[in-house]
Amino acid sequence: PNGSGSEPASGDSRRSQARFNVEVRNIATQALVQSLYLSEEAPTGIINGSGGKQVWAIGSHTVWRLMPVPIQQQVEEVLSAGQYDEAISLVAQSDSILESEKQDLTIKIRWLRARWLFRDQAKYEEALNEFTDLDATPTEAIALCPERIAGDLAEDDESNVGSFSDSGDGDDNGDNATDAPVAEDAGADETLPSAAISPKKRSKPKQVIWKEALYALMRYLTEHRRVLQRAITENRREQEYVVRVLFQDDEDQNDDENKAYNEKVGRSRSSTVDDDSLPHVRLKRLAFSLERMGIPVAAMAQVVDTTLLKVYLECSPGLLGPLLRVKNYCDVEQSEGLLLEHKRYSELVDLYHGKGLYRNALQLLQSQGKSSEGGLLRGSYPVVRYLLRLPAEQFELVLEYVKWPIQVGMEREKSLTENDGESGSDSSTDSEDWPTPSSIVSMVFADDRPAAELFPRLRVATFLHQMSSRLAI
Repeated sequence: PNGSGSEPASGDSRRSQARFNVEVRNIATQALVQSLYLSEEAPTGIINGSGGKQVWAIGSHTVWRLMPVPIQQQVEEVLSAGQYDEAISLVAQSDSILESEKQDLTIKIRWLRARWLFRDQAKYEEALNEFTDLDATPTEAIALCPERIAGDLAEDDESNVGSFSDSGDGDDNGDNATDAPVAEDAGADETLPSAAISPKKRSKPKQVIWKEALYALMRYLTEHRRVLQRAITENRREQEYVVRVLFQDDEDQNDDENKAYNEKVGRSRSSTVDDDSLPHVRLKRLAFSLERMGIPVAAMAQVVDTTLLKVYLECSPGLLGPLLRVKNYCDVEQSEGLLLEHKRYSELVDLYHGKGLYRNALQLLQSQGKSSEGGLLRGSYPVVRYLLRLPAEQFELVLEYVKWPIQVGMEREKSLTENDGESGSDSSTDSEDWPTPSSIVSMVFADDRPAAELFPRLRVATFLHQMSSRLAI
């Protein structure tokens, strides 16, 4: 027992009686778990019975019996204070549940702790490593990010926006960012009060914290991409993950789940309430289950690659090319919109080519070639260069899109002839962007690459003769 006295706030000259408490501490860590106010009567002793399962506090006129609550409720209380390691310690010491239940409960706490580390503590690497150790599906980590990264996976709860949610690219959103920590939630109807970001992290600018999150996520997704590539190489259709399944958010379902938990520890809600009955526990933060299930490899690869593309756009644009020039599972519609939004046209061409959308790539190259703001894609040469990448079975597409470079080349030759003698009418750089008709024919049709050798010679000659008799080969 721990007694402490205090003076009343009023002007009453009478001394207030001492207030006496019983402190409940974790045996292993000695951390204060609970402080119970008894009364103004001083306890004279504490008696333990049944190995500490029955505790009495004895006073001059009163005897208090201290009853332990179910371990799930103890964990809920500790989690509400953000003390995840303490919760794990309590579960390890509990002898009211089976070992298998201890393991399941411990894993759920570790799962919540990983989310807390990412969202509230800005310890991204540690959080993602924990998710990896738990065999969590990558969507669990992705969902913790803002919507521009997580997309449809982003969690709906506006309180779960994270310390970096509004930092963005540092231009428009930085001023609106908030340092306030985020309430952790397992999908139930109550949020956890959470600890603030450490002073070391809090002192960093918002963009720095956001970049740290992005780089950590980039490394995590890159490593998981290797796992999926290995599964694809081994012709595995599914990859096993641990998936968080939320309980239904209606009261009846919660009652059923809580009844199940109480029955597991040997107490039924239907039993008569007596000294040995346990109070009903309404689970909040633990209102979910973790289930191991097989997820289609192709579906998960699409999520990982598309998210990786979004991360690259924000922090490492130079890595977009290496991702899109090899076999990838990026969602075409999402990726197309993002690349267009960021004006990453060369990378979009690589995306189209990898997905076999050759016409889309040529349409983009032609539109950029005609544009004065085409940049590196300005001119007809990018179109010609792309035609060289097409396989022989795309012969009809080659004929369709080689027309524009040849026509532009003939018009430029005519213009140069008419303006012969004028200074500055052409430059070597400009000529490289707009190759001559003869050089185009030589590159596309007379090259020694396998595709050109398979083109039907008669069809090629007829086509070129229709364009200009000087071009027939």
